[in-house]
Amino acid sequence: MPVFFGIDSDGCVDNGMRYKHGGPFPAAVSEYFRMEPVEEQLRLAWTFVNEFEDRGCPRFTALAKAMGRLAEMPSVQEFAASGKISLPDMTHLRAYLNTVAKERGFGDEVLASYIATLTPGSPEQMALQQVAEWSILVNHKVDTQLPRIPPFPNAVASINTAYEKGVDMMIVSGTPEKHLRREWEHHGLLDKVRGVYGRDTGKKADLLTAAVQASRSMGLPYSVAIMFGDAPGDDKERKKASESIGQEIGFMPIRVGYENADWAWFLENFIGPGEVHKYTGSVEEERVAEFYRNLDREWLPGADITSLFPKRFQ
Repeated sequence: MPVFFGIDSDGCVDNGMRYKHGGPFPAAVSEYFRMEPVEEQLRLAWTFVNEFEDRGCPRFTALAKAMGRLAEMPSVQEFAASGKISLPDMTHLRAYLNTVAKERGFGDEVLASYIATLTPGSPEQMALQQVAEWSILVNHKVDTQLPRIPPFPNAVASINTAYEKGVDMMIVSGTPEKHLRREWEHHGLLDKVRGVYGRDTGKKADLLTAAVQASRSMGLPYSVAIMFGDAPGDDKERKKASESIGQEIGFMPIRVGYENADWAWFLENFIGPGEVHKYTGSVEEERVAEFYRNLDREWLPGADITSLFPKRFQ
């Protein structure tokens, strides 16, 4: 019976999370919102939100949350009180995230279409237009400044071995599709997957659901379906898809800081021997539990980066 793998990309197959959230994303925030005096604090808040607190969240969610964390930092409060910086008001963005984006998705196109319905010059229109322009700047910086990011060696080995064994694989990511195609072609893996689906296509749960339903309609239902991801959102989305289709989609978490080792473990124990059906029950439950333990970090507004992330900066 056919086997299916849904695979996330950034932070899962390669270290794109660290590169992007350590560079283009906070740099675009600093430049667009004129946060240069607190750039170090901004990078700290941005890293905490995107690597641990809400890893894998959409960029607009990350912006709202990181600005909230930044506002909690005593040193930032001092800069704001002295008039050296002006923290952007995220009220309208948070409302948008809880309504329109929650219903229709988090892509640039959805935001642009919503802005077009607003009264020009209204507070909501102006606030969301800033967010849209910031996102365009992010895309530009990713396109022009991001270096080639090498994949994790054991991710490559796992995908190649799975391909040789006839596993049906699909990229299911929150990254724009054009970036995914470029990165996976560079990795030499693009021809190993049958589909590339990013943030501009739809929600991960819908994409996973569609993949399983398509296999059924062709008379080749998957005996095993697994989502590989590095963020809690991947776990949530595969659960939604499981409920929708009435079939369990497993979750193989790739832990931040242990990515290559996690791929090696799954390759040696399940893909290599051709026993992916055994990744279930208590085995899967313990891997998922360890994944969440690894993300559990305390936010300390007055701390430096080594205090917040000791495991990553020893």
